Amino acid sequence: MPFIHEQRKLLRSLAVGATVVGTLAVASPASAALGGGPAAQFTDRPNLQSVTFDGDIGAFTFDVTVQAPPGGLDENDFVVGGYRASIVNSDSTAGAVVIDALNPDTVLVEYDQDTDDVDFNAATFGAVDSNAVRGIGTYNNGNFHDATGLTGADGENGTRGRTAGPDLQSVAVNSGLNRITYTFDQDVTEDPVPDRRNFGYVQADGDLLVATSISVDGNEVDATFAAVDDVDTARQAFVTDFFGNDVDAAETQAAGPPQANVTVPGKNPLTDRPSLTSVEIEGSGTLLFTFDQPVGDPAPGAFSAVLSNGVAVSAGGAAVVGGNVVRATFDTSQFSEHIVFGSVERNAVDSAGNSNYSTPSGKPAGGNAGAKASGYTTAPDAISATINRASGQVSVLFDSRILVDPSSLDEDDFDLYSEDGVALTTQPNGVFVTQTTGPSQARVVLQFDPEDTAVADFIQVEGQRVDHGVGGSLDWGNDFAVEGTILGNGGTVPDSQYDNRNVETIIVPTETSTGFSK
Repeated sequence: MPFIHEQRKLLRSLAVGATVVGTLAVASPASAALGGGPAAQFTDRPNLQSVTFDGDIGAFTFDVTVQAPPGGLDENDFVVGGYRASIVNSDSTAGAVVIDALNPDTVLVEYDQDTDDVDFNAATFGAVDSNAVRGIGTYNNGNFHDATGLTGADGENGTRGRTAGPDLQSVAVNSGLNRITYTFDQDVTEDPVPDRRNFGYVQADGDLLVATSISVDGNEVDATFAAVDDVDTARQAFVTDFFGNDVDAAETQAAGPPQANVTVPGKNPLTDRPSLTSVEIEGSGTLLFTFDQPVGDPAPGAFSAVLSNGVAVSAGGAAVVGGNVVRATFDTSQFSEHIVFGSVERNAVDSAGNSNYSTPSGKPAGGNAGAKASGYTTAPDAISATINRASGQVSVLFDSRILVDPSSLDEDDFDLYSEDGVALTTQPNGVFVTQTTGPSQARVVLQFDPEDTAVADFIQVEGQRVDHGVGGSLDWGNDFAVEGTILGNGGTVPDSQYDNRNVETIIVPTETSTGFSK
């Protein structure tokens, strides 16, 4: 790919001080801020507009021409992250960083996936530290912390339809090696290697055959089967977590869906066993699971709703409602995030009363409540803000639920600014949270002094900021503004509550500035 090679030449030549006569143009800026919120437009400093990826070259574009700060450009000030906030760390540091010669509003950053162990399949947003760059003339101040969704990266659509762990995308059969290659949407951990028995296929007669050995290479898993098995007979391939050591993400150790299946290319997917073909969200606590043939005798505990943070919630009830359709009901108090996937265990249903039980299978959830989650992390992302200048109230809308206890929110994490970058002195003297149960957006209402809201133009929401590992000098702190629902500060979800799946504390990935509509 010539573009990538040319950009690498440019970065490496500039890194050693060579003369370069030109560069290739990068994509035009898009509106910054996570979740589609309006970009900040401070009038005295550069404002992040977009982060565009092509290969492993990231283009961080600002709204004005930029220059290096007094200490020079620091590759650690330009980071990428993914669904889980924990991805934002020093592993994503760059190999070289320069200002684009032909587009001086853009900083080009090279990320070495081999050296830095960055999985761009899981990357969804880019972030800059404060004072990463400075403007020129009127804008000769350092930028503020900010973040925006990635453009040109595999994860640019955010959390929609995807779990936090590896999701099965496709399979390829190699009959000569009696092997099936399973391809996921992000890298799979090799420590520990998944259990080989969690990879299998289904024959026309319904027999389930599992692998005798596997090997992991990035986002691909090669599964080899016994010599007496013939992978050419495979109609469907599946992945399950039944035998432990399931398919976890290399970067975050987040687990993929409990079960997933895909049709083997060129094959008829029908077998003597019922298999899941689709999942639809019918209501806040009900999912419709559709199979490829009439079914009976559903087992509620074998049906799961998988949330965007990787948590799998088991159904409390299940009933056949239309031949091949099962309505499963869930306790919505366990939905800390949006539903993105539905899965069924082996033997979840039988084939309309006979002994041919279902295959392990799972599908992305249609009618997707996750479509409301337009952010780029499994944490609450700020997507808009409004202001009442007369009353002093500022309302910030987040794309998913947050802790319902307002006392858990730190008033210091919400700062008002004027358009010329001046921080207004008072902090809010009241914080209120409004939200519904189940997957939904949430609103934080802040009460400021009306004297400040009368002149305020932007609000900055503090987020998770982590030490980038350079002698502590780039410590972004460990503060946060908003946590995910249910989870406490540093706590984990009890095993019994979420089907034996612990998750880390979910927090906003980085500071985000957003402007008020005028």
